[in-house]
Amino acid sequence: MTFNLTILYPNQDDIKFDMHYYLHTHMPLVERGWRSAGVLKWEVIEFGPRADSQKPPYRIANIMTWKDETSYTAASTGPTSWEYFEDIPQFSNRQPIFVSGKVVASG
Repeated sequence: MTFNLTILYPNQDDIKFDMHYYLHTHMPLVERGWRSAGVLKWEVIEFGPRADSQKPPYRIANIMTWKDETSYTAASTGPTSWEYFEDIPQFSNRQPIFVSGKVVASG
């Protein structure tokens, strides 16, 4: 079964997030390194106000779908993974929250 990594950027008042850099520089960098390592697809979601007009707790999410947990673990601890983490300050002044898990069902 596939494995998902969800990367969440908090929606704090002072957060800076450069979506253009993220989509046109950071994600191509990640894709070049991790597509062959097992990334099947990725999606970037920009959250807007909720239906109740409350500020959502997260501003941006990136959901990366991997072939399996083994490929994710190998790539994320591999020799080039530091590049992706060191690039974060280029597009955000906040460290993201990483949440991962096995896909147990889908529709």
